[in-house]
Amino acid sequence: MNDGQRTILIDAANEAFAGMRAYHTSEISHKQQTVTILTTVLAANGALIAAGFGALDHVEVIGWPVIAAAASGLFTATALFSVFILLATLDKMRTDAGRYQEFKGQSMRARRLLGLYEDITTPHGTEKVFLEPGPSTGVKKTEGILWAFFGMVILFSLAGWVALTISWYAADLAT
Repeated sequence: MNDGQRTILIDAANEAFAGMRAYHTSEISHKQQTVTILTTVLAANGALIAAGFGALDHVEVIGWPVIAAAASGLFTATALFSVFILLATLDKMRTDAGRYQEFKGQSMRARRLLGLYEDITTPHGTEKVFLEPGPSTGVKKTEGILWAFFGMVILFSLAGWVALTISWYAADLAT
């Protein structure tokens, strides 16, 4: 291999690695944005539920069936909105993960051609400059985190709306 070819391979390996880094950064950004959106959805639910508890002294005027209908509608809207956000994020992350794998393959091919995965013997022993990377598992773990967070949003939202509805029902019975 001549110096020109070596330079091209080094540039290709570096460019591919930069592509990998960009798509990894993108995955982190999508996760953060989704957690922020779902946190906002959960906070909005909490605010609406708190307002419902604050209006309990109007149970004679409003009645628990109205609150139960509102709770059902708002919980359904929360669940649909949240799952839409989650699925869109997961789709984007999978697309990014595919591009990441393409760049990873390019980087590995260039490094193989440069001999960077081969053993190098020095007076201090035999070493490798680079170890070949193993399979990527980060995107699956990130998906799991997002599914767990989504589940928490749904569970807390449901618990809040059910608690509100039960409280209104109990208050209506007491009047």
